[in-house]
Amino acid sequence: MWLSLTLCSLLVISYVKAAPQPGTTRNVDLLMPKVKPQQPDTYLCRATRVEDAHMYIRGYIPKADSTIAHHILLYGCLVPGATEGEVWDCGEMSASTSSYMHGSVCQEGTNILYAWAMEAPRLNLPEDVSFEVGQDTPIKYLVLQVHYKNVTKFLSPQNGDDSSGLTLQVTNVPTSKQAGVYLMDTDGYIPAHSIEYFETACNFDEDAEIVPFAYRTHAHALGRVISGYRIRDGEWTEIGRKDPRLPEMFYNATNQMTIRKGDIL
Repeated sequence: MWLSLTLCSLLVISYVKAAPQPGTTRNVDLLMPKVKPQQPDTYLCRATRVEDAHMYIRGYIPKADSTIAHHILLYGCLVPGATEGEVWDCGEMSASTSSYMHGSVCQEGTNILYAWAMEAPRLNLPEDVSFEVGQDTPIKYLVLQVHYKNVTKFLSPQNGDDSSGLTLQVTNVPTSKQAGVYLMDTDGYIPAHSIEYFETACNFDEDAEIVPFAYRTHAHALGRVISGYRIRDGEWTEIGRKDPRLPEMFYNATNQMTIRKGDIL
């Protein structure tokens, strides 16, 4: 039996928030500090405190090579898994024997803000949309996680290091719409030489109306197609469908729609 882990459509969504205001953006780098993981499939994390400022993230620029970083995730935490600036082993999918201290990504309040893999390009959010972090939000720390699947570069005779990460495009001026991520996942066993289908569904119980404008898929070696739908009054409307072996960027949603209380995703 083969184990497959599949992350279903990762949707970026927007909430109506406040009146738009003009503003300029600046770049903030979140990078690994020349790390040298020694064990394959090492997950390393590093936290940056943002609780003292109002920040609105307008875009993400990856600073990584897929031959080194299998994927990168950016989390928002109320409390991170380790002290700001430290690097720790935050792998949760398998036992790790790395020399780094071990801990969870977040101790409290876990939110996924961005994901990158397979040479996906930068992500620019739509006009007047942002991820709000910092003061007056449950996101007090940003935690960068990098998955090092292949560590050949860091072993003898190469003895290299890595500074993979992200550049955030941020502003201190509020936008009229707030972005978020809706994550659905499923896993299970697939018998050898067979086809299997995994499904998951969630009721949308929020009182807000949201707009899915982009989606992302992710699977391990056996995944071939991942699709997401909104079900309303028995009618299925496709949000997105993609082969997860393609570059893992955010793709535009297939159909324009809203999601409201009572819908099924």
